[in-house]
Parts: sequence; C-alpha cells; structure tokens
Amino acid sequence: MNRLSIRPLTCAALILFSIVSLPHAQTQSIHVSPAAGQKILIDASKDGGVWWSPQGGGHQGTALADYIRGLGFQVDELGQGMTITDSMLSQYDNVITVASAFPYDSNELLAYDHFLGRSTHLFLLLEYMWPGQKDQLADRLGIPLVGIAYGQISKFATSPITQGALPLYYMAGSAIVDTLANPAIQYLAWLSEDDYVDVNLNNLWDQGEPFGAPVMGILNYQQAKVFFIGDENCMESVPQGLIDNLMRWSHCEGLTGNVDCSSDGQSDISDLTALID
Repeated sequence: MNRLSIRPLTCAALILFSIVSLPHAQTQSIHVSPAAGQKILIDASKDGGVWWSPQGGGHQGTALADYIRGLGFQVDELGQGMTITDSMLSQYDNVITVASAFPYDSNELLAYDHFLGRSTHLFLLLEYMWPGQKDQLADRLGIPLVGIAYGQISKFATSPITQGALPLYYMAGSAIVDTLANPAIQYLAWLSEDDYVDVNLNNLWDQGEPFGAPVMGILNYQQAKVFFIGDENCMESVPQGLIDNLMRWSHCEGLTGNVDCSSDGQSDISDLTALID
C-alpha cells in the first residue's frame, strides 16, 4: 500500500510549499575515488510505496538515486520483494535503506549485523510510525523514533554533515521523544519550537507530546557509522547540501587525517580544528 495516500492533507500542502519555495545550498564538488565506497546500495526491498511509487517511467526515489549517481557514485536499487543476503551486502560499504512496510526475516537481519560489523556506513531514511509500530533496523540499533510530526527542521548541530544545510521541510515523519533512551546517539537536527510530535496520531496535541524534538542523528554501532532521519521525503527533494555532505562523509570517513571530510581528502589545519571540536 502506498503510505503517501493515507497521509493527512496538511502533508500535501507542505510538499507543495517545499517544492516551490525551498532554496538550495551551494556546495563543493565531490570527487570520489574508485573503491568499494564508490558503490551504494539502496535497499528498497521492503518499501510500501514511498520509494517505488508510482511505477512506470519513473518512481518517487528516482531523483535522489540519479542525483547521487551524478555525484560520481554507482547506485544500485533493490526492488520490492528481493531478499537481502550476506553475499549481497559484502559488495558494498555504503547502504541506504528506505522506510520498510514489510518485515525482514531473521537471515536478512543477520546479514545486516554482519554488514555493521565492518567499517561501513548505513543510512536509514525512515517514515512516521503508527502507535506501537517500529522500524526493524532502527529498533535493532536502538533508535527510538515514534509518532508523526510536520513542519520544519530549523535547528542544526555543528557538524560536517549539517554544514551549509538550509532549513528542511518535514513533510510527515517520526521523531525522538525519549532522548535519553540511547546516549550513543549524536543528534544533528531538531524540529522548530512550534512543531510537536503527535505520538498517538490523533491530529491533536496531547499533554507530554514534545515540541522541537530531534529528528536526525548519527551513531557508532559495532564498526559502522549510522545516519538516520525520520522523514524519507526530506531526502528525496534534491539538490540539497545535506545529501552532498552525507556522500562526502561516507567516502572520506576513515581516511587518515581527513577529519573534516573535505572533498580534497587532504590533512590541514581545518582537520585539527574539527578533531578538537
């Protein structure tokens, strides 16, 4: 089922507004060296429609996939119903997963455990959550996203990932209510102080539902680096500086001395500053 079709009408208004009004940051070019990190797998095997809909001459995720290809990466998209295996994930150092409407089986989850046991990057592009609903991979990693929120991401932490990022329109995504649940998470972005998290999806603010909640972050998990955001649609609007930064982060992470993830891969005074920060 296409989850977009059941979203409240306010989401449509925000999507239209973001398409018409959102300016784009100017960022440096990304120069990717031929290596395993140049390949990116988009795991849309459990997608319910936010990536693959509509079928035909193009789908909702086409713009993002093509944009990343334009940055110099080989991008492979995994179709609905395909099975994740160890041998498949072993071919990639960078995997993007989109919101899952269908469950992974135990062998697929084990394959992801092995993937996270290497020096890899996992990008979780998630969606809003019904009461009691959890995303399997996010839950496995201890990322406690819940509910639904609309509005704007207007507060960013200082990070190479968020550098130059403009306010992003949060079309309909989940958020973190219990910020103490996993102290290993480094939060990168928050909703505006006027936007709350509707935990029970009753379209009303209820006592205890927080305003200005975090919606984006990173964490170290085993040997891997994990990025997450609670609204997949935010990432499908391109071009945008956040995606450029993430791709630069994914291919420069681990390069000796290149702490600030600069596109030239050189060690300089800015790396020392980033390391101290």
